[in-house]
Amino acid sequence: MKRPRGVTIIGVLMFIQGLIAALLVGVLVAPTLAVGVGALPPILLPVSALDTLPGPLAVGAQAVLGVLALVGGIAILQLRPWAWFVAMVLQGITLVANLVSYFQGHPPYLSLLLAVVIVFYLNARAIRQVFDLVQLHTDSTGLGAAPASPLPSAPVATEPVHGVAPERAASAVKEPC
Repeated sequence: MKRPRGVTIIGVLMFIQGLIAALLVGVLVAPTLAVGVGALPPILLPVSALDTLPGPLAVGAQAVLGVLALVGGIAILQLRPWAWFVAMVLQGITLVANLVSYFQGHPPYLSLLLAVVIVFYLNARAIRQVFDLVQLHTDSTGLGAAPASPLPSAPVATEPVHGVAPERAASAVKEPC
């Protein structure tokens, strides 16, 4: 199946998202490592920069999300069925993190918009079908089940109806008195 253009765009965006996360982890870890090994004197780092550096747990989480974005972006480009799930989980985590930032007074509008667009696009029926996520309802013959009628079916008379020929009695409906 040919990959839709939108899926290609989402795969590339996720790959870029992973590269940015890896770059961010590198920028956050490099000064700390440089000070730790003695390659950079602590005096060169402003005190405010040391105070704003996230803890190792946050950096580790960012690294994991970056790897997931890289792998997910490549897998989406290859149309792997599990890539859809990885992309949805990653965008869900991104939305939660961005909402936390928003309520802390640092609104990441572009990142929020991008995550919402990706989630809506991935949930489109045509895109889910590309990733083999649309399940068609079929009966045992594999020909597809008839759609359910919105109207209730008429009851079939089981006893003879007076004044109706016996061959038509099965299809006649007995009216209540």
